[in-house]
Amino acid sequence: MPRNTRDIILDKCFKAVSTNGFVALRTDQEIKALNITKGAFYHYFDSKSQLGVALVKERIKPFYDHMWSSILSDPKNIKEHYVEMINQEKRRVDVHGIHDIMCIMCSESNQYDTMLSEAFLEFMEDFIMRLQAGIRQAKSLGKVVQSGDSKSQAHHLLNGTMSCYLIPSVKKSVSLFTASTNALIKNLEASFFNDHVEALPFA
Repeated sequence: MPRNTRDIILDKCFKAVSTNGFVALRTDQEIKALNITKGAFYHYFDSKSQLGVALVKERIKPFYDHMWSSILSDPKNIKEHYVEMINQEKRRVDVHGIHDIMCIMCSESNQYDTMLSEAFLEFMEDFIMRLQAGIRQAKSLGKVVQSGDSKSQAHHLLNGTMSCYLIPSVKKSVSLFTASTNALIKNLEASFFNDHVEALPFA
């Protein structure tokens, strides 16, 4: 089934936001790149903020739901799934693509208007709530350490993951990203998980 113009706009803008953030997004440039009229663009999105809300709900949320799906759905094997997710990220990144869209949007969210800020906050709160529920189940199965409350642990896991992208994305260093994620997993082995899973070696 062919994609409609709205889906094409969302896909193109999601890719742009994933690389440079939402603040840097220039709708006129995306309109030109897509070879569509401004009228066609504004038929679907009255404003840049409305586009941002659609990106959060229809692209960013599904992207993260898929990326973290096994972690959220199978707490019995939470560590194995988390390490595999990180290993997949190591295979995915290159010098032009060491980015995490949630990390980027968190860093610039104080520049969003009310409509987009509320949509992004709702997404973040929902994600943390579901991650918290998964961690709570993992704790009950003895897969996560008992110290600390599940909500704080959810923030710790997510923030630690996002932090691995910050300096490597600026320096465009894949080896630094690999080193950062390996260090994170070692830290989580000591303070979060209850058993040992091998990560990809330093590259």
